[in-house]
Amino acid sequence: MATSTSLLLLLFLSQPWAGTHAETEAVVCTGTACYTAHWGKLNAAEAQLHCSKNGGNLATVRTEEEAQHIQRALAQLLQPRVPLAPRMGKFWIGLQREKGKCLQPSLPLKGFSWVSGGEDTFYANWHKEAKSSCIFRRCVSLMLDLSLSPLSSPLPKWSEGPCGTPGSPGSNIEGFVCKFSFKGLLVYRKQKAKREEKEKKPQSAADSYSWVPERAESRAMENQYSLTPGTDC
Repeated sequence: MATSTSLLLLLFLSQPWAGTHAETEAVVCTGTACYTAHWGKLNAAEAQLHCSKNGGNLATVRTEEEAQHIQRALAQLLQPRVPLAPRMGKFWIGLQREKGKCLQPSLPLKGFSWVSGGEDTFYANWHKEAKSSCIFRRCVSLMLDLSLSPLSSPLPKWSEGPCGTPGSPGSNIEGFVCKFSFKGLLVYRKQKAKREEKEKKPQSAADSYSWVPERAESRAMENQYSLTPGTDC
């Protein structure tokens, strides 16, 4: 599994849309999915658009294990920066409650649902009780002290609040976390062969593979993924 995860990370980072910049992005791959943490004062809709353009969604946190993967990505994101003064920062995840849908306090997700689909979860980590208002859309972010390493702190708490507007992302919003799930992880298609032939460039081994993003299904407890080389198309 370690080899598969390393290969997944290598192929993920080789994609032109997934290139990371050490100061603004960080990535953690698990063998079934990749999580990317980003700096950026975006509202929730803008953050989701950024993730979806690259074939993913704002991250789910359905299990404690998934929360740990995200914590690692956030730790990588914070590591290169000069230590900040103690203050709370928030990072969007893919948990939202639409306008007109009311609080359901007896449920783990309190009436919220994942932007990738579903209201299922084996894990919840609310900072405090969600507000009961039904007339506004509400979105969830992870809270963490930016002056501390997330790995030395408890798993980030969930904070719900307004989803923000263009130019006004919301109080203490510092970034967001995306999740990318994949089926048939190393599907061999040689999609770049014609372009490279035209450009008279040799085809690299990494370019022989292409990603097949799984947009709708990201349920870690239900989906099974394989790391299987494909065949010539």
